[in-house]
Amino acid sequence: MESRVGISVSQGKSAGPGIPAISIAADDYSRLVTSWTARLPARAAFPRKLKARLAALHFVREGFEPGRAYSEHEANTTIRHFNLFEIDHVQIRRHLVDYGLLRRNSDGTGYELDRGYLDLARWDPDIPGVGAQEG
Repeated sequence: MESRVGISVSQGKSAGPGIPAISIAADDYSRLVTSWTARLPARAAFPRKLKARLAALHFVREGFEPGRAYSEHEANTTIRHFNLFEIDHVQIRRHLVDYGLLRRNSDGTGYELDRGYLDLARWDPDIPGVGAQEG
């Protein structure tokens, strides 16, 4: 069983017991992705705030195909292709696993999509990949 970093979503006012305080709307997500891609070929700073960080990791996650198992090499290649940020693919991969967007298999040699990140925020189902039932 993979351990995840201790992530607190209790920023701001609580939405109630067990309900994340952070909401990620489709227009917020789109605005963030547009701001990061508009800087290309320069890379954006990796977000520090949880809402933007989750959106950034979700953007990278969208490069992975649902239901497919990835070797470490394939996962790294996918991350490099979708990485818009100043941090390297290894750090992005670690964040993807820690925040529940990717799951590492038991022997540590492969990865597949995970949906654990959905519990960290209230995600607009219109965000690509959020409403879909995969991985």
